[in-house]
Amino acid sequence: MAIAVRRTYACPTCRESFTKWGLCQGHVRASAPCRDAVGDKLHDPDALQELCRNAASVVPVAGASENSGSANRATANPGASDAVCPAGGPPRGLICNGSSPAAPCGLDALPCSAQGLLPCGAIPLAVAPPPPPPPPPLDVQHVPGRAAEETAPKRVSVAVVKRLDRAVHTGHLTETERHELDGRLEDLAEHSFIVQTATVEKFLAPGAGDLRWIADKGKWLLRCLRFCVRTTSVALADNESSPTGALLAALAHHALLPDALTKVCWDAYMAFPPALQRSVAAAIRSSILVNVEGAISDHFLNLVENERSIHDSEGRSIPQMERWPQQLEWDAIDGTPYHRVLQQMMFRQNREERVLRELCDIDPAIVPGGPGSLLYLHTATAGARMLGSAEVLSILHAAAATGLVRMCARLIAEGLDVDERA
Repeated sequence: MAIAVRRTYACPTCRESFTKWGLCQGHVRASAPCRDAVGDKLHDPDALQELCRNAASVVPVAGASENSGSANRATANPGASDAVCPAGGPPRGLICNGSSPAAPCGLDALPCSAQGLLPCGAIPLAVAPPPPPPPPPLDVQHVPGRAAEETAPKRVSVAVVKRLDRAVHTGHLTETERHELDGRLEDLAEHSFIVQTATVEKFLAPGAGDLRWIADKGKWLLRCLRFCVRTTSVALADNESSPTGALLAALAHHALLPDALTKVCWDAYMAFPPALQRSVAAAIRSSILVNVEGAISDHFLNLVENERSIHDSEGRSIPQMERWPQQLEWDAIDGTPYHRVLQQMMFRQNREERVLRELCDIDPAIVPGGPGSLLYLHTATAGARMLGSAEVLSILHAAAATGLVRMCARLIAEGLDVDERA
C-alpha cells in the first residue's frame, strides 16, 4: 500500500517539495536560479518561510509513483489490474491501490481500465514549470560586473537599508553621514542583492574606530561596491605569509585590487628586503587610503620612502646634536620642513598624504640631528613652544593625536623624545 507523505514546504521557483523548513531553506540558498528568483526575501527568513509554505499548497501530496504502484499490485495483490474502483474513482482522501470498495452510489463496479481511469495506484501529479535559466556566465574575458548587471534587481535590498540604519545605533555612522549615503544607494540598486550585501559588509568592516577617520563615507561605499563587483572574477592571494600576499591583503583591506599600484610600485616593493616589505605592508594596512586625493601609486611611493627612513634608522644610535642650538622665535622657522610638516598635520582630510609628501621633500643631505633637521628645529623652538607661540606644544604628540602612527615612528627615528612633556 502506498503511503502519502505530507510535504509542508516547496521551493517557489522549481516547486521541489520538502518535509522540513531547514531542507527547503538550504535548497533555496544553494541553488543560484532559485536564490535569485526570491530576491530580497532571501534575507528575511520569515517572509521566505511563508512563501515556501504557500508554494507547497499548490504541490500535490507526494505518494507512490505509477511504477511503484504497479509493483505493489503485482506483489501484494495479483490480478489487481482487474480490481474494481468506484465509478467516480477512489473516495476523497484515499489512494486507489486496485481494491477500493464498491461505489457507494450503488452503480455496478467496473474495472478501472473499463472506466477510462488511470491505472489503479497511480496518482496524477501536477507538472511543475521548468526552473528559470541560470544567469549567463561571464565570457572568456571575464568582463567585470557583467553577470551582476544582467541579474540586477534595480532596487536596494531592504536588508541593506536596515543594516545601514543599525550602523547609526552602533556608532559606525552619524545621522548626517547616514542621510548622505542615501544619494549613493542608487548605485547599489544596479547590482544584485548579493553584491549589495557584500558591499555594505565591506563598508562597515573597518569598525567604528577606523571608520570615523574616513572623511568621505560615500566615496568609501562606492569603492567597496567596485571591489565587490570585480572580485567575482579576480582571485586574490590568501597567503599573507608571502611578500606579495601580504601586500595584496593590505590592499584588499582598503577595497583595492593589485592594479591600483603601477608596475614601478610593485618592482620597488619586490626589490626590498623581507623586513622592509613587512613594514610597508603593515603601513599600507594601517593607513586610510580612501582619504588620498592624488594617485594611490604616488602616495605608496611616499609611504615607502618614509618606511625606508625608519628601517635605516634601526640599529643605529639615537640622533644627537653636537651642541645645543640657539633658541629661535616661532616666526623664524616659517618655511622650514619642521613648520611645513606641522602645518599639514592641522588638516583633517588627507593629512597623512600631505605629511608624507612634506617628509619626502626634505633634503636628503640634512642629517638627523644636524642643522635644519626636525630634531634641531624642534629643540631650537622649545622656549617659544612653551610660551604658547606654536600651534601645538609637541609635533610628536600632535601626530599621535591625529592617528598618524607611522609619522610618530618617523619622528622618533629622527631623534624626538617620546617622553617629552607637553
